[in-house]
Amino acid sequence: MDKRWRHVDFFEHRAFLAARVPRVECGQHGIHLVEVPWARLGSGFRLLMEAAMLTFAKQMPIAPLARMAREHDTRVWRVVEHHVRGAREGLDFSGVTDVGMDQTSARRGQDYVSIFMDLDQRRVMFATPGKGADTVKAFAVDLCVHGGRPQTQVERVCCDMSHAFIKGVNQYLSEQPAMRLKTTRAARWRDDFNGFYEQPTRQQAEAYLKRWCYGAKRSRLEPVKEFARMVEAHWEGIIAWQESQLNNRLLEGTNFLVQAAKRRARGYRSKDKMITIIYLIAGKLPLPEIHTI
Repeated sequence: MDKRWRHVDFFEHRAFLAARVPRVECGQHGIHLVEVPWARLGSGFRLLMEAAMLTFAKQMPIAPLARMAREHDTRVWRVVEHHVRGAREGLDFSGVTDVGMDQTSARRGQDYVSIFMDLDQRRVMFATPGKGADTVKAFAVDLCVHGGRPQTQVERVCCDMSHAFIKGVNQYLSEQPAMRLKTTRAARWRDDFNGFYEQPTRQQAEAYLKRWCYGAKRSRLEPVKEFARMVEAHWEGIIAWQESQLNNRLLEGTNFLVQAAKRRARGYRSKDKMITIIYLIAGKLPLPEIHTI
């Protein structure tokens, strides 16, 4: 059967690879075309062209990429989604111990995507619509799919002080009902707790925080008193930061990349497409294997 595949452009000219592909008959699967090494079945593009699309898609929105490639954006999205999905299926998260979680806005209003990161490898492991405890449950399920053990494997978590996040961590990432994870830290603390972060030992940090809370609870400023009560409610997690010293800079940087991509694209049609781009730009996914013939 005569087939052809779109190749990368030759200067300003569209280029194609054409070949006669034999059919074979299988007793189990019937008649089908032989797979060729330079393209995946049903794609219509050479793998070299698909790799070029993926490379450009990391740096620019899909719509202008489609115009540059002179292809419909639906075809470009299919290429990106196929390779992102396939690359994620092969990932192994069995060695992940330090996890960061944050949410990023998908649209204006209360519409979010939650992001879960491997803080050691500095990559996005999982992203899902919504925020709070249910997203932690979804992450735990995905971790299992990729060889992980959610309730025994994760040792440290970096997240904000959202009650929903903490509930999800306790319920889905911990064997015990009480919070056993060694760190939870809110980004908003950094301006208020510079002195705490500078303490050289756990004992000095705990003494510093006790003094701070003692004074804060006796201040005449209700917001400060409320903040002090929150600190005491999460005392063990805060003090544990002294030992692990995880922080949310990586989460903030990834959030910035995601929002910059969203602004360039002027938003995405759906949260699923936004999640695909999150994986592409921050998941450290491998590109498809390229054959030069």
